[in-house]
Amino acid sequence: RVLGQVLAVSIARDRVLKAGVPQVLLSAIDNHNKNINSPDAKVAASSMGLCSTCYAVLHEIPSEEVFTDVMELNAVGVATKVLLENLSNTQFVAIILSVMDGWIAHPVLSEQVAQMGLAPILRLASLEDSDVFLLASVIQFVAKLSKRQQNAQYIIDSGAPSKLCKIVRGVLAKEEDDPGAEMPYLYRPTLMQCLAFFKGFSATGVEAASILLEEGVWDLLKALFRTFEVLKSRDTVFFDRESCETAHSAMRLLLSYDIPGVTSEMKADIEKFNPAEERPEGTLLLPGLAPAPAPAPATAPATATATTPATAAVTTPATAAVPHSSRARPPAASG
Repeated sequence: RVLGQVLAVSIARDRVLKAGVPQVLLSAIDNHNKNINSPDAKVAASSMGLCSTCYAVLHEIPSEEVFTDVMELNAVGVATKVLLENLSNTQFVAIILSVMDGWIAHPVLSEQVAQMGLAPILRLASLEDSDVFLLASVIQFVAKLSKRQQNAQYIIDSGAPSKLCKIVRGVLAKEEDDPGAEMPYLYRPTLMQCLAFFKGFSATGVEAASILLEEGVWDLLKALFRTFEVLKSRDTVFFDRESCETAHSAMRLLLSYDIPGVTSEMKADIEKFNPAEERPEGTLLLPGLAPAPAPAPATAPATATATTPATAAVTTPATAAVPHSSRARPPAASG
């Protein structure tokens, strides 16, 4: 906790990093994560609190010193193991995801995370079991990994394209069964991250584009475009230009390759599903999701119980960008 406060002071930050703090934190996690699920409640709470705080401090310092120590100590493997063993603890999972989100900025670590972490991370991508905001964070994380060509095969092997298409179909099906539930609005962050994945993954090459088309993503992109063109919430209809533009960009990318089975109708769709300059009549412009605020300094309660481990204040990849309410209203609309 003290280190977290020290790292917030720029004049001390470099000295702390050069003193080997990242290695100390990673070694502490390696030594104590095995006790997180101890039958002794006090030992479990203490270990959870320590690991959470160490991860939270690491979240504050995504630097070359950290990246080097992460590679040398196989910290990706350890984080993946801890994640697998604690999938039901969404608070702890969110902390680990936020740290790994910083690690994947490094090309070598990005590939390690894709190789070792995709399988457990995708287990959290369930429309039925996951919190709506955790689900959006998970898919955003996968979307970031998918943008690197070196990760393409791991994305394919993990079954991520099929999994994310299934999630989109699930939301659209729920909306068809109960239009009053306003599922696309409720799951807007999740659907936006799915669109980001379709666009980013298709940009990695013809194999990725072919797989997405085989999974039926073309019809999903059209359906999402129409959904976000007139996104309903209570008595208001919004035009989500950002999402429509992402869907259209993904469609253009998919048709930029010479792929068998592309029809003239699909080529015509490019013009048909091009976002209009003006919003549709009767709609309000819905702004994009706000950028995540800067995370608070890593701190943790002085004590922890078996049910409430000491955890640090962190900002998860996607949850910071969306309101924390299952029926949250949108930001003030412009236009």
